[in-house]
Amino acid sequence: MEECAVLHLLPGVYHIQTPGSVFVTLLTGSERALLVDTGLGICDLRAVVRSITALPLTVINTHGHNDHIAGNYQFERVMLSAADMPYARFALDGGIRANVLRIRQPPAVPAGYMEYALENIVPLDPGTVFDLGGLTAEIIPLPNHTPGSVGVYVPERMLLLGADSVAPFTSLFFPEACTLREHFALLRRVEKLPFSQLLCSHSAELYPEKIVDALIGCVRGYDKAKTIRYRDQYFPHYTGRLYFHRSEEYPEYETIVVAHTDDPGCDLI
Repeated sequence: MEECAVLHLLPGVYHIQTPGSVFVTLLTGSERALLVDTGLGICDLRAVVRSITALPLTVINTHGHNDHIAGNYQFERVMLSAADMPYARFALDGGIRANVLRIRQPPAVPAGYMEYALENIVPLDPGTVFDLGGLTAEIIPLPNHTPGSVGVYVPERMLLLGADSVAPFTSLFFPEACTLREHFALLRRVEKLPFSQLLCSHSAELYPEKIVDALIGCVRGYDKAKTIRYRDQYFPHYTGRLYFHRSEEYPEYETIVVAHTDDPGCDLI
């Protein structure tokens, strides 16, 4: 199996880099632990988690794409929004998993990787609150990347786990993703949440809350005439339009949105 790297970013917050630059997050309190996502499934994530904590563990998926759920087979029970079950079934199609192996070429195919069929999934409801003991994890609905996408808010750290929904690189080209207008409305709701730090699923960086303003500016500035065509390596049959944006107000952040090919954008101001 491929190796993982553990970043201890905040007390009780471990951001774990798994193969393919997919980050999963482990939250540990005094009584329980919560693992957010399981990656592409080609590293021994369970062993990494157990090297950090022996606490009773709850595992959730932020959404149903393969780079967030394919490691579920390593755990007894995993929680996922019922709205994303159709996309999880599609994402674990044997051809897609074989494509991951072709691209990543791990030293060995993990036992159980190709056979996993979502048999250990139970529903995850938005608004669920996990009391970990001195650390609280509240499930926040973020239905843009997929209809059932969620984030996790940790009030004691003023931390939002934005997964793929609130991130510098936002993919909205999947058929199940929302429109740019709906994404804009979601970001306006997110900016009202009482957080000061943001972690995403494809970055090691701990971002300040002001990056949400940069993300809003990216959608406001979207111009289809300035986009380039995009094709995803794991889902090559899907394409979209890639838009790069760097605002004068937040020049340190290059934000990117990938929209549906047929989404022209709109006047959002």
